[in-house]
Amino acid sequence: GQTEDVLGKELELRNLQKTNQIGRIEVKTEFDGTNTVGLVTIPSYMDRTMTVVIAASLETINKIGPCRAEARVKDIENIKSIKIRQIIDHAKKVLEKFMSISVASQELIDEVVNDVRMSRVEKYGKEGQEVLCGPDVVESDQLIFVESLDDVRNLLKAGINNVVAFEDCSKTETLRELAEKHEVIIFINKGKDFLVKKICEFADADSFTRPDVDKRISELESKELFKAIRNTVSCNQITIKRPVIPEQNYSSNSSSVVSSTVNSGQAFPKPVQTERPAFPRPIQTERPQFQRPEQRLDSRPTFQRQEQRPESRPNTFQQRPDFRQDPRNDSRRESPQPYRPLQQTQQISILNSSDETLFKSKLSEVSGKNMAIVIDKEKNVLGQIPMDAIVDTVKGLSNVYSIVVDGKISKELIFASEKANVKFLVGTSSDDRSNRVRIVTNLK
Repeated sequence: GQTEDVLGKELELRNLQKTNQIGRIEVKTEFDGTNTVGLVTIPSYMDRTMTVVIAASLETINKIGPCRAEARVKDIENIKSIKIRQIIDHAKKVLEKFMSISVASQELIDEVVNDVRMSRVEKYGKEGQEVLCGPDVVESDQLIFVESLDDVRNLLKAGINNVVAFEDCSKTETLRELAEKHEVIIFINKGKDFLVKKICEFADADSFTRPDVDKRISELESKELFKAIRNTVSCNQITIKRPVIPEQNYSSNSSSVVSSTVNSGQAFPKPVQTERPAFPRPIQTERPQFQRPEQRLDSRPTFQRQEQRPESRPNTFQQRPDFRQDPRNDSRRESPQPYRPLQQTQQISILNSSDETLFKSKLSEVSGKNMAIVIDKEKNVLGQIPMDAIVDTVKGLSNVYSIVVDGKISKELIFASEKANVKFLVGTSSDDRSNRVRIVTNLK
């Protein structure tokens, strides 16, 4: 009943309960022998500003029944945040269970896949010349030669079954047989081009390729494997033979040229050193001496520089006026005065006696409580609001005459008061000014 005339009919607790904006009010009391302490829980379904106003109005209660009472807001919690926190905690527990299940299942999947890969690796060739390969080597028209068994398994994982492992190139008969019947692509790691030359010495390979990324074939993904297989290069670019340049032997007796043919794979023979015809050198004669014109440097016109003695130069430094000794320049520029806030006499001069008395009394009420008092234009107290929520509360209020705060007036409160058309802001101190709100400090 004590809040009905303070907040008006729209914010009466009974009306708010009828419109389901305020829920069921629960009270828990404890008696310690002398006093009764109670905890009142009020669920609110309104926005934050209206909830804070209701909470601030409850702090104006000074009597419950026949007894004196004091009410304080202990805490304001958001029901949605509490539910979200509970959901997050429960989701963490569910995720931990799911992760433990997924790790175990992943191990089973990896084990099954490895068993399937091993079962699909087959052998081809005669005894002693067997090579490891995929299941589609015989039926496929095109084969892919890789180096190791790990490379074969990685290609089988990507669905490439026409793959053969040449390993150390010791199974030459089987590899030669496969190269004669099928088109062969040699798939090698970067920096191993010598393997292509080695295979081409005994087998008819068509092309080769390398990975486009800095990975081994056993580490490539399916997209990278197919991309590398599409970008093949002919083996002739590595195994092509260089043209042989014939050597020429020059004879002193004849001008005929004798060419020597060299078989591929053999070293070039050393050239035959023959005597070349000696050509007579021209007789060197004495060099003609260059005759310089008879012109001496002394004949050039000389210019004498007329030096000027230091005594003849005007002493300009001594002729300058000495500003330090000039009595006219003794006056120094006054330094700009620092900004000083309005003094107490200037701030109280804008107040009348009734406002000054009202502000002093309300300022003494909130002193040390970290609270703020909102006063309407009829100079009635709307309620006490905590300092943490005063800025948000002022944004949603109107018909406010003044606000009395405990402590320093912040810049955010000044901006919010300007938008709400507040006339006075009363506090202990302030570092900012305003053209629309009158700031009053240092009231005693």
